[in-house]
Amino acid sequence: MKNPVEMSNAQILSWLEKTHKTTRKYFDNGGEMKWDRGLDLLDRYNDLAFECKGNRYELWKEYCDLDGSSYTHDGYDLFA
Repeated sequence: MKNPVEMSNAQILSWLEKTHKTTRKYFDNGGEMKWDRGLDLLDRYNDLAFECKGNRYELWKEYCDLDGSSYTHDGYDLFA
């Protein structure tokens, strides 16, 4: 994944959706956050969310509305 700052809005939305699905699947199949894969997914999601919350808040709101998530959620909430 390239730096989120360099991504278009469409790319960020796509990566957020993919990362969210992969993280949920990983967790549902018994993966844990303390393992490298879980930490990598968490970091990827949080990097994307940080870019959206800081510089593209309208995009973040659009993503959260489509996903049904709170505007204040982050990658840790995917493991809850």
